Amino acid sequence: MIAHVWRPNAELVQRASSVLSSAGWPEQAQAIGVHVRRGDACVDKRNNRKCFSWPDYAAHVKELVRDYGFNAVFVATDDAETATAALADADLKQLGVTVAIVNADRSFYGKVTKGERIEHRLAKGQGDTLKLGWDASVDLELLAQCQAFVGTFSSTLGRAAFMLQVARLGYVPPFASLDIAWCSAYHVPRGGKGLSAKVKEAAKVLDSVTGRMVNYDC
Repeated sequence: MIAHVWRPNAELVQRASSVLSSAGWPEQAQAIGVHVRRGDACVDKRNNRKCFSWPDYAAHVKELVRDYGFNAVFVATDDAETATAALADADLKQLGVTVAIVNADRSFYGKVTKGERIEHRLAKGQGDTLKLGWDASVDLELLAQCQAFVGTFSSTLGRAAFMLQVARLGYVPPFASLDIAWCSAYHVPRGGKGLSAKVKEAAKVLDSVTGRMVNYDC
């Protein structure tokens, strides 16, 4: 369904292609899409949500490069420091990996306070909604064009990108989620009311943030 809804128009295709051309994207690219969500995620403590830095993602990226031979990485991020770190990653350069990132002003995402999410700020009239919308759309399209995924499944954009990859490729690509296991919606703990002890136990998964086995609803 998401692949049917997400049908890029000519302008979006052109903007996405321009990003790759500027980065010197390989003609026969086999790419990893990396989504680094920071911004308001770093002050969002719902369900012990954790904010990761570039080295955390890079470790998984390099493992995939070595295991599968990927030669390109597209990084979608709302964080300027992450963008700089990814482009300067010496290990990826040594591995011969091309890195592409949308050239964007990310200062809006860094001006967040606890309890205030991006959509709340936009509703107040803060930020350029058209520009932010285009940036997010280009990021999503370029992530979807990749053949592997590294990110956090607690992120809606990350989940959308991964689902588009699966739809376009026709199979589940190599992936790594730094926080929660796959879930089609936000990973919400449940109390398990009305469930037998056996069912509750079967529904438990490992929460990589807390290290505990917990029940989750998707």
